Amino acid sequence: MNPNEPTLESWKEISAYLQRDAKTARKWEKEEGLPVHRHTHKSRSSVYAYASEIDAWRASRKVVPEPFLSGPCGGGQPSR
Repeated sequence: MNPNEPTLESWKEISAYLQRDAKTARKWEKEEGLPVHRHTHKSRSSVYAYASEIDAWRASRKVVPEPFLSGPCGGGQPSR
């Protein structure tokens, strides 16, 4: 994270950066470890995130395609 890096200051900004809706962004934070930070207040908290952390999270979650097997055992179909 660069100290001069702008922050995404709300679920709306975070979800826009992800090109998803805010409900999905919240779900990804809760279930998938989306890196979101909070400023805690008396009754609620406000969220913020860094684009570089989100980019790193995305990169760590890239699906690697299964190898294509050909020949007598593979039959030319991707393995499952």
